[in-house]
Amino acid sequence: MSKILILLCLLQSFALLGQNSQAFKHYQIDITSSRTDFFSLIDQVEIIRLEETDASLLSSARNYLKTPMGFGFMHNNEISLFDDFGNNTGVIRKQGQGPKEYESISSAWVREGQVEVYSSKSRSINVFNLAGKYMKTIPSQYPKEWRGGTMLPMEGGYLLHLLDPSWKDKSEYALVKLDFALEPIKTIKLNSDLHPFPVNLGKRFGVISDQIFYKKVLNDSLFLIENDQMIPLMRFDFGKDWHWSDERTVASIRAASVSVLETEKIIEVLPDVGSQYILLTYLSGLSTRVIDYALINRMNDVVRRLDLRKSDKENFDIFFIKWQKDQLIASLPVDQIEEFVSNLGSGQYRIVGGVQMEELLNYENPVLLKIKMK
Repeated sequence: MSKILILLCLLQSFALLGQNSQAFKHYQIDITSSRTDFFSLIDQVEIIRLEETDASLLSSARNYLKTPMGFGFMHNNEISLFDDFGNNTGVIRKQGQGPKEYESISSAWVREGQVEVYSSKSRSINVFNLAGKYMKTIPSQYPKEWRGGTMLPMEGGYLLHLLDPSWKDKSEYALVKLDFALEPIKTIKLNSDLHPFPVNLGKRFGVISDQIFYKKVLNDSLFLIENDQMIPLMRFDFGKDWHWSDERTVASIRAASVSVLETEKIIEVLPDVGSQYILLTYLSGLSTRVIDYALINRMNDVVRRLDLRKSDKENFDIFFIKWQKDQLIASLPVDQIEEFVSNLGSGQYRIVGGVQMEELLNYENPVLLKIKMK
């Protein structure tokens, strides 16, 4: 009997550990705290040049997707594909209104070794192989009055983020689970009123080990989508520096629109959640467009405000894309890479593929960074 009791206690302990790993976290963000040098936290950086061909000229490198052969970037309604060394291997370029085309790219991902491209305007998914060859189209089966935003793959099908005008009661955005034929099977309502100034600055979804995170527009909280529910997971609390905490700013769309132009407070926080760290990008009013950063260690809850300033005291024009395992994926204009690496030791970075710095500086495409923290 005693052995059974011990076993039951152990099982209960493991269950509690599992619950605690998803316990709600409340992070206090002090935008006036002293800064920590970003480069002092870096262990290693891989720098990947992005080959320039007629199929891979990039004005920016922000909309990234991982592929079995390397990665791709969505831009101008096409997807440039690269291998792990940054060599251009193909392009998905099928914009149009024909039967094998899409009107625009809303989202893209890789599933079972193929690239799936969702187009809200075309109301379909087009499937391509890793060389960019068209394979098939999956037409949507959801109501015609619905207007889709982002779509993600998930177990058993897809998750569709509906845009507000498509939802009859004009409430906050809804999430809809779809099967593999794009037939609706479950609606997840978000249970809050629509923000009067619904400007989508991105970073709405994140995925770690098949767990899907969702952040509402102009909101300081992050939710876990689990068992068809929105479970509060994290709050990034800016206190009196959070613009929307004043009820007058959300009284109407006019009040919201005027206030974001006048405020110097934080209007949006964009989290990149990894298994060990969270990288926060937060923005003040639209007129000043001040961008700042913080790094949260999920192991000990330590929050560090980051210093990413160049010698001219302006921030590097770095764009943090996502965590990929233990690496932070980012892009940087190539004309800033020399100063960037000057903050690192000679053994802390390498340019992938045998490319020399002199050659790299002749490119116009941004560079891709894979940053491993200490």
